[in-house]
Amino acid sequence: HREKPFFLYFASTIPHGPVQPKRSWQADPKVTADGILDEPPRVLPPRQELRARVRKAGIKMWGRENLLWQDDVVAAIMKKLSDLELDDNTIVFFFNDHGQGAKGTLYQGGVTNPSIVWRKGGFPCGGESAAFVSNIDFAPTILDYAGAVAAQGELDGHSIRPVLEGKSASVRESLYFEMGHTRAVRKGDWKYLALRYTKEARNMPMARRKAILDRVNANLLRRGKKVHSTNPADRFSHISIVPGGGDAEHGSMGKYPAYYDEDQLYNLADDPGEQRNLAADPAHAEKLAELKGELRAYLAQLPGGFGDLKPSGK
Repeated sequence: HREKPFFLYFASTIPHGPVQPKRSWQADPKVTADGILDEPPRVLPPRQELRARVRKAGIKMWGRENLLWQDDVVAAIMKKLSDLELDDNTIVFFFNDHGQGAKGTLYQGGVTNPSIVWRKGGFPCGGESAAFVSNIDFAPTILDYAGAVAAQGELDGHSIRPVLEGKSASVRESLYFEMGHTRAVRKGDWKYLALRYTKEARNMPMARRKAILDRVNANLLRRGKKVHSTNPADRFSHISIVPGGGDAEHGSMGKYPAYYDEDQLYNLADDPGEQRNLAADPAHAEKLAELKGELRAYLAQLPGGFGDLKPSGK
């Protein structure tokens, strides 16, 4: 495709688990998704040198070999673009699937993630932008730069090209998030998070709760991991119907005092860690009503119900 426009989507598995050395960067490089190769690929620097390179750089935190490995992957892609003389006419988007501080939640530690949009020579917006951007905005932006026009209503997001080119500070006033039993909106410095368990989750028989928990715990033990709960009466997390929470989100569950509150309101300017739920504070009743209305407007455009904020069938 060197002589004509191309689109490459590359989803590296390196940032995800497993992170144990013997199951990641020290694993057999001949084992690939296409089967076992006769010889390992020779595209990247040798994996066995990763630890020495990390230590030489003075980085002492555990597990950073995988991050350097990921850097090598990006460098290989950028080098190939340069070797093919395509870097002058290519835009690169680099982003992750969730934040590093609260996996399995809609708190800032889960939904806020640094992203990079690169082109040779840079963009008029400068080195950084604080504009609201959602992952659904990437596809419209790519199509915009490619000169393609999507059908009316086919895409949910907005092109951020005006932001990148310095013509607009933002393309949206608010952000919408959803995961599992939660929905949230952010507008300015304010964030509203709603937790509404489904009827199935609320009325699940104890026998079924126990069966789910036993199955999950057996899987954890088989993988040599810690069991988080043995009580089938424990509450569900935001994302799963596992009593006490699943392994992915369990690390986030104890970080937020209002984790189980149905309505949560945060002023992120004063409370970026979302530790003080202001939803029950009469002084912020107007702001709560405003953001609830914002969330209802988003939900009205989407299929399915969500508790009292969007009764099923409406």
